[in-house]
Amino acid sequence: MDHEITYVQNVIDVKSCIREKLNVMFFIIFIFIIGLCGFLIYRYKVNKNKFNKIMEHATVGAFNNDGSAYIAFDEENVYSNYFDNGETPRKIKDTVFYFAQDNTIGIILDQIYPITKIDNNLRNQFLEILKNYPASLATGNFIQVTFGQQSAEELKLSWTKAFLYKTNSNTKKFRITADLSRKEYTLVNIDFNPKYATTYNTVTQGRTGSAIAGGLLAGPAGAVIGSARKRKSTTTTSTKEKPSYAMMTLIDNDGNSKDVAILTYQSSVNFIRVKFLSRENQINSKTSMFIDSADEIAKFKKLLDTNAITQEEFEAKKKQLLKL
Repeated sequence: MDHEITYVQNVIDVKSCIREKLNVMFFIIFIFIIGLCGFLIYRYKVNKNKFNKIMEHATVGAFNNDGSAYIAFDEENVYSNYFDNGETPRKIKDTVFYFAQDNTIGIILDQIYPITKIDNNLRNQFLEILKNYPASLATGNFIQVTFGQQSAEELKLSWTKAFLYKTNSNTKKFRITADLSRKEYTLVNIDFNPKYATTYNTVTQGRTGSAIAGGLLAGPAGAVIGSARKRKSTTTTSTKEKPSYAMMTLIDNDGNSKDVAILTYQSSVNFIRVKFLSRENQINSKTSMFIDSADEIAKFKKLLDTNAITQEEFEAKKKQLLKL
């Protein structure tokens, strides 16, 4: 009997000990939560005061309509914020590239962040102030491209979609936004053969014959072959450029040469040739463009001769190909 009483008493003591330890643990967790909340509130107030102080002495504040983003200049630094006003302002380093286009101010970090649209007076003020800071500025000297997966991996890009943006207008050097190493590249060559898809629809009227409807020609050249007797056919066509890969040869600031592929269109290739291709390579590139364009025009001429496209479509496509 005494053993049973002792056993019960020991069980009660163990439960009591566990209960006391749990109470202590819950109390510690409660104190930690209270302390964390107090710290977050304190940090918010400090950041809010810091934000207000920066904006009080800022030369320019470019806000979104909801006040969620800004660019601010004090006597020494440039600050930005992409979140709410309570977040810590982010000091912009000299490796960041700024641009102004269509009255939109933006910042490139690892991608382009549009900040806000502003009026002409504030835009001019922004551009004037920016001259005093170690930042690059361009209007229209950037373009978005899509790299092939293998090329993105070779360049160690964060993702395949990125912006090319110029860092030196004289030497045509540029950077890639998805490249966190911030390497500078020189474009020495770009090869591109545009591809076109022609959708056509032929309607045939008559007692006998055959009709072809809803076909797709891959590439600018193709032929429709059919036989019919005592029939009248009407054909409508629509030609559209398809995205295709351009091969770019890049040289980084260490002198390493790399061939990379981007998925793009003729108009984007023309822009890249004008804005990014190094001057010593532009003559050869333009010669190559004329040869490529002549080949494509010849292919479209065959389509015209077979009545696969109209004269108006041929002239429009020829004009597009010759636009350098």
